[in-house]
Amino acid sequence: MEESKDPKERNGKNVANLKKEILKQAGALKAMLAEEEAHEASLDAVRWKTPIEAYSSLIATRDVVFAGGQEFVVALSAEHGKELWRAPIHGKAAGLAVAGGKLLVSSDSGRIYCFGTGEAPEDAVVPQAPSKFAGGTDAQRAGIAGVLHEVTKALPRGGGYALVAGLETGELAWELMHKAGLKVIAIDPDAQVVAKVRKALGATGVYGSSIHVLHGATEQLPNYFANVVVSESALFSGKVPYEPEEIASKVRPLGGTVLIGQPPGSDPRVAMSADDVKMWLDRLKLGVPAESAGDVPWGSVSRGALNGAGSWTHQYGTSGNTGFSNEKRLTAPLGVLWYGAPGPTEMINRHSQGTPPVSLDGRMFIVGENVLLAYDAYNGSKLWEASYEGQTRYRTQSVPGNIAADRNGAFLATKNVCYRFHPETGEVLNLFEIPKGIRKASSTWSYLGIHDGIVIGSMSASLIPGSGRSRYSKALFAYEAVSGKHLWTYMGDSISQMTIAAGDGRVFLVDGRMTTEQLEERLKQDRSHLAKLTGTAREKAEKRIKAADRKLAVALDLKTGNELWSKVLDFTNCTGLSRGAGELMMMYHDQALIFAGASGNGHYWKQFLAGEFKQRKLAVVDASTGRELWHKDANYRIRPLVMGETIVAEPWAYDLRTGKQKTRRHPTTGEESPWEFLRMGHHCGHVSATENLLFFRSGSTAYYDLKSDAGVSHFSGMRTGCTINMIPANGLLHIPEASAGCQCLFAIQSTVTLEPVGEERDRAWGIFATPGPVLPVKHLHLNFGAPGDRRDHDGNLWLSYPRPRSDSRIAPLELNLDLEVNGSESTTTYMRTAETRNIKGTDKSWVYSSGYEGIEKLGVAVIGPDHKAGLYTVRLHFAELEESEKELRKFDISLQGKVVEKDLEPRTAAGSPRKAIVREFKDVEIFEWLEIGLTPHADSARSPTLAGLQIIRTGDLSKPKPISYRYPPEWPKDKPEIVLKAVADSRVSLKEKDRNEASNENLTIDGGADSMNDSAYSMLYLKFDLSGVPGQPVAMKLRLKCLGAGSRKVGDIYQTESDWEESGITFNKQPQRGVRVGRIGKVGEKARLEKRLIFIDDGVEEFSLLLQPTSTDGIRFGSRESKTPPELVVVYEPE
Repeated sequence: MEESKDPKERNGKNVANLKKEILKQAGALKAMLAEEEAHEASLDAVRWKTPIEAYSSLIATRDVVFAGGQEFVVALSAEHGKELWRAPIHGKAAGLAVAGGKLLVSSDSGRIYCFGTGEAPEDAVVPQAPSKFAGGTDAQRAGIAGVLHEVTKALPRGGGYALVAGLETGELAWELMHKAGLKVIAIDPDAQVVAKVRKALGATGVYGSSIHVLHGATEQLPNYFANVVVSESALFSGKVPYEPEEIASKVRPLGGTVLIGQPPGSDPRVAMSADDVKMWLDRLKLGVPAESAGDVPWGSVSRGALNGAGSWTHQYGTSGNTGFSNEKRLTAPLGVLWYGAPGPTEMINRHSQGTPPVSLDGRMFIVGENVLLAYDAYNGSKLWEASYEGQTRYRTQSVPGNIAADRNGAFLATKNVCYRFHPETGEVLNLFEIPKGIRKASSTWSYLGIHDGIVIGSMSASLIPGSGRSRYSKALFAYEAVSGKHLWTYMGDSISQMTIAAGDGRVFLVDGRMTTEQLEERLKQDRSHLAKLTGTAREKAEKRIKAADRKLAVALDLKTGNELWSKVLDFTNCTGLSRGAGELMMMYHDQALIFAGASGNGHYWKQFLAGEFKQRKLAVVDASTGRELWHKDANYRIRPLVMGETIVAEPWAYDLRTGKQKTRRHPTTGEESPWEFLRMGHHCGHVSATENLLFFRSGSTAYYDLKSDAGVSHFSGMRTGCTINMIPANGLLHIPEASAGCQCLFAIQSTVTLEPVGEERDRAWGIFATPGPVLPVKHLHLNFGAPGDRRDHDGNLWLSYPRPRSDSRIAPLELNLDLEVNGSESTTTYMRTAETRNIKGTDKSWVYSSGYEGIEKLGVAVIGPDHKAGLYTVRLHFAELEESEKELRKFDISLQGKVVEKDLEPRTAAGSPRKAIVREFKDVEIFEWLEIGLTPHADSARSPTLAGLQIIRTGDLSKPKPISYRYPPEWPKDKPEIVLKAVADSRVSLKEKDRNEASNENLTIDGGADSMNDSAYSMLYLKFDLSGVPGQPVAMKLRLKCLGAGSRKVGDIYQTESDWEESGITFNKQPQRGVRVGRIGKVGEKARLEKRLIFIDDGVEEFSLLLQPTSTDGIRFGSRESKTPPELVVVYEPE
C-alpha cells in the first residue's frame, strides 16, 4: 500500500498507530499482573499481602512485622497483616531493631526513637531550644557586631561555611550561625580554650549541629571549604594563632573572603596595627590585592579563580561535544574533598540515562526528576533548586541533554521552552520558546547549546525513547541569551540530533535532506574510483556505493544562520555495526569535524574481541570547507572523545589530523605498541577527559592518569551512572550521585568531589594493559603482592604479580606475564600499607611493602623460542618488615642453578627492620627463562621473602640455545614412532614415607590437602623400557589419562635415575632427580593428556620420570593396571 504524501494524514496515522501500540502494551501488562496475582494466591507461601508506603526498612518478629517509611513507623500483625499501630517520626526510618520488648528506630534526621507498650511518659522527648550565648563584654559584642556587618557585606545571600581561626569565647561562631546563617568550623591550637568554647556552645543547645570546634592544626580541615574566614582571637586579643600559609588553602576560590583584625567599634586596647593586618593578608597570596580600612586595623581579601581551573558546560563538556574539559589543574593522584547531597532520592534512575550535570565558576548544576539543583562545587552547600513542570529528559545516550551553562546563566529545556536561571540565585531571567512560525502542539525543544552568548535549540516531534522521531529534529534556531532576541531559524528534514555542534562562530549539523544535484555530485565522486577496478572488485565497489549511508553535512553562521557550506558525506559504518550500534554523532574541535558512532554501552566485549567492531568508522572533515581529511576503520567500542590533537576511541587513540594510531613503548619489550586503556568489570556510559586524565566507570568509579600511564585506577565503593557524570571542572572532579535504582552493593550513594592531593598522599594503583607479545624482555620490573601497577620517579613501570584480577572477557587485551612461583611450604603474598610502613633506604616504599613469603623457586619467562639469548642485570629487592630480632630469615640465592650469594639475612644486611636492600647480579646468561632460587637454611626461623625483581637486558649472547622443555623443537614428521606402555609406576607420599602405592588402578599427584607439603603431599614415578625401540630415539611425549576432576596446575616432570623397583621405592628411598624435561599445567576433567618432553640421548635403556606437584590442586591419573595406562610415544631414526 502506498504511503500517503499528505503530512497531516501521515502524522495522524502515526499517532493512531502509537495509541494502538500503547493500549496493546497496557493490556498485556494488566494481563501479566493479573496472572501473577493469581499465581501468588495459589501458593501457600503467601499468607497475606497489604499495600504500604513504608519502603525504607523492614524487620519481623514472631508476632509483629515492623516497617519504616518517610516520617512514620508502622506495626503489622504477622498473622494477618492488619495494622496494629502507627507512630510519626522526624525524617525517614533508616534502621529498625527489636530488643527487650522495645522497638528502636534510627532516622536520617539524626534522631533515635524507642517505642514500647503502654502510655508514653511525659518527658519522652525533651526539646532543647537554642538559648542566647552567655557571657562576653560590651566591647567584645561591639567587635562581633562589626565583624558580622562585614561578613554580611561579603556574603549578602548568606549560607555556606565560616572558618573561625583562633578562639576566645566562641560567641563569634554562635553569632555567625544565628545572624549569617553559616555552618561554622572553629579551630584553635589551645586544648583548654577548645574545651571552654565547646562547653559554652553546648549550653546553648546548638553545638554539634551547625557549629563544630576542633583542636589542633589546620591540616585536618578540607581545602576550599570556607566562604568566609574570621578570627575571634584576632578580634579580642590582636593575635591569629595560625600562619597565613596555614589558612590560605582553606579559602573558597571565586569569592571566599578572609576578614582579619578589629573593625571600627572594636576594643582599641587590643588592636593589631594596620600594618600587621595588611602584612598578614598579603602573605595569604590569594592572587587578589587585600583591602584595608586605612589606619583601622581591619582588612579583607577575596580569593579569585584557581589557576588552570576549567569548566564542563554541556552534555559532552563543550558546545563542540568533545567530551573534554579545558581543566588543566586537575592531576592525579586524587583524594576526597567533600561528599554529601544530593543523594539518590531526587535523582533520575540510572537506567533512564538522565542528562549529565554541568559545572563552571564554582557551581554545579544537576538535573533530577523535574527539578534543577544548584550546589557549591567547593564545599557541597546547596545554593538553590528550581522545580519545573515538564518532561524529564531520558535516554540521553541517544537524544540530546536538556541543560547547558555559561557565565550568563544555567539553561534548562523542557517541553517547548527553555529557561535561563541566574546561576547564583536560581531566579528565572529568560524564557525562550520554540519560534511560533514552526511550533506545533506536540513540538519539543530537543537540542540545547550555548556558544558566544547565543542559545541554540532544535525542534523535535518527540523525545519518547525508542520512537524513530526522537532521533531527529526538524529545525534549528538561535536566540541571544541575555536579550532573548530571536536570531534565525534553519528548517531541515531529519537533522541527526547528536550531530549538532558549535564552535568558533559556526553551527554544524547533519541532515537527511539533500538535493538531487548534491547527491549526483557525490555519486560522481564515488564512481570516479571504479575505472581502476575490474571483475569482482568492481562489483563489490558498486554494491558499496549503492548501499552507502549518505547524509548532508551543513555549516551555518552562528549569528545569522546563513549557510556557509554543505556537503554530502558518506557515513557508512559509523553506526549500524553489531550490537550497541549507536547514533551518528559529530564533534567540533579546532577547525576539525569528527564523525563517529555514539554507542554508550560497554557490555559488548565478546563482539569487540570477535572483530565485529573492526569496521567502525572514524571520519574527520575540514570545518572551514567540508573537505574530507581522512577516514578509517577504527575498531572502537563506545562514543569517542577529542582530547587536544588526539581522538580517544576506546580502547585506542588516533591522531586528529592524520588518523595515525597512537603508540607507546611496551613496558617489557621496549617496542612500539598501540596505546590502549582497558576498563574491566561491568560498565556502560561514556568517557570524560582532561589533558591529564580520563574518567569512566570500570566496575566502580575509575580514572586513567595519562601522565603516569600506569593503568586504570579505581575509587571503589561507588559506581557512576549510565551516561557521563564524572565532571572535571573548577580544578576538581565532581561525581554527582547517579546510582539511583541500582541494586548492586555499592556502599557510597552520594555526591563525591575529588581533588588533586600530591605525591605525599599518592595511594593510587593502576591496572595496566597493552596488546602485543611480552617477550623478549628488554626491561621488566615486578612488584610482588602489590594491589596494582605503579611508576617510579625514573618512569619505570612496576608490574604487580600476581596480576590484578580483572575480567575473563578481556584477557586477550591484558598484559599477561608467565611466571612460576614455588616453595617448600605454602607460598603466600603479603601487603602492608606503604604510607604507614616508612621503608628506609628507598624512595619506593611501596615496592618493599608487599611481596612473596615462603618463596623458594621463581621462574620468569624472559626470551621466546625465536629470540636471541641475552645478558641481563638482575636485581632482587628485599626488606624485613617484622620487628623480631630472634626469628630471622637466612637463605642462599641462586641464579640459573648457581649459588650467587650465601647466608643472606635481610635484616642483618640492612642493619635494621623496614629498610630496603637490593642484591644486583650482572651478566646473567638467559636463554629462555630466568630461574631464581631462595634456599632457606635448616636453622632459619622464617621462610624467604621477595618484594621485587628487576630484569634489565644489557647485551646479546652468541651461545647456542640448549634444548628446552618449554620451547621444544618441532615434532618430527615422516619418521616412525612407537608407543610404549609403562613397565613400572608408583606413588610415594609424605603421609607414608616408607610405603608406596604401586598396584592401584589410579595414581594421585598432589601438593597437599590444605597447603603445600602437608601430609597429603605425593609424587609419581614412571618407568619405560626403551630397549624395544627399533632405532635411535629422537623425540618423546608422555600420554596420561585423567580419571576424575581436572587440575588448574599439575606440576613438573623430571628425568631420574632408573635404579628403583616398583615394589621398593618409597618417599624415604627415592632415586636421584635429574633435569626437568617437561611441565604439566592445566588439565581438564577426564581429559587425555599429551605432553612433549625434551629428550637427552644418554644411551639409557630404561627411561624413568618423576612427576612432582607444584600446586595443591591434585589430580588422579590412570596407572599401568588401568584401562588407560601411562604411555610414552617415541619417534626414532631407523637403524
